[in-house]
Amino acid sequence: MRVLNKWIQKEPSKNAITILKDRYFLKDGEGNYLESTWDEVAKRIARHVAAAEVNYTNDVEEIKNAEEHFYQLIKSRIFLPNSPTIFNAGKTMDRQLFKKDIEETTLEDYKTIFDSRTKHNMLSACFVIPMDDSMNAIFDAVKNAALIMKYGGGVGYDFSVLRPKGSSIAGTGGKSSGPISFMHVFNTAASTIEQGGARRAAQMAVLRYDHPDVFDFINSKKDNKGNNVLNYFNISVNIDNPKEFKKMLEEDGDLTLEHPASSIRKTIKANDLMNKMVENAWKTGDPGMLFLGRHNQYYAMSEHTPVTATNPCGEEPLPPFGSCNLGSIDVAKLVEDMDLGNPNSDDISEFQEIIYWAVRFLDDVIESNIYPLKEIEEISKKQRFIGLG
Repeated sequence: MRVLNKWIQKEPSKNAITILKDRYFLKDGEGNYLESTWDEVAKRIARHVAAAEVNYTNDVEEIKNAEEHFYQLIKSRIFLPNSPTIFNAGKTMDRQLFKKDIEETTLEDYKTIFDSRTKHNMLSACFVIPMDDSMNAIFDAVKNAALIMKYGGGVGYDFSVLRPKGSSIAGTGGKSSGPISFMHVFNTAASTIEQGGARRAAQMAVLRYDHPDVFDFINSKKDNKGNNVLNYFNISVNIDNPKEFKKMLEEDGDLTLEHPASSIRKTIKANDLMNKMVENAWKTGDPGMLFLGRHNQYYAMSEHTPVTATNPCGEEPLPPFGSCNLGSIDVAKLVEDMDLGNPNSDDISEFQEIIYWAVRFLDDVIESNIYPLKEIEEISKKQRFIGLG
């Protein structure tokens, strides 16, 4: 492809190489670099992901063709996958399998790569982990999130299931400390995982707009003094019924805050809630607003696995145990050399081809991925979430 060939010739900047050395070049157990160029990284990623094609064909030339297209996309930096794919593809595998020229690579080599994947080869970036309103379930979620963040994934959670602060606990006779207190537990876990990982851990906390602790949730990042600020979290309020909420705002109506596992019940003005969200978003950037009820109306699997939260950046709503791998096309590089405004241009066909191979790459990641939990693998392979931007 013409545009890819141009950008393949251009090496990354000095700043890019610095970041590659800091985060993405593979190292051995003693910290010695196993890679020193972007070309080596691109070949490693392309070969690892193309090896998933052994699930569909025994034609080694077809697999090589996929690898070559993946390599060109990544080497040119016209397309890049999410970070875990970059720093986990090929990790702990036989380096000689990735040093072979593509002409010399055999079907058995691709099968060996696919069969030698380990837990270190987690390639997805986005996850949603469920929890339940019990101590065991909450700390199971902490453990599961730690396994994901260890290998570079980000995690979203719906804290709405946790009963509000001050609710009675039948088993102990005590009172619940509420969802915000447990968010600090997850935040501490994330800060610990960061120390051994390739990048800063990231999380998304979601709470329904009618949860009794919603004001505490909105204010949880208000006073940013550098400590106890949930700095490993983005937070978002789920306006599950936006039409109803909009009507309340227009009529200055009341909103009832309640939880099915608690006797705590409050009535507030919907406008007070909206004003507080807007004020804090202006001051701190949090909270965001999600409309997951609306999303589930258009989500084909909502009757079986409704979406409950998003990834930390908020662009990928997912069901419990859902995961997604992301990729991006650098359109700025394309518009410099392409006439994308003319639907009859040959450049449009080349752009479509880039999209085709990017989508095929992301779909192959689903198969070449090693998932941290069996439940995540099951959902991911059935529903095949990808994101291309």
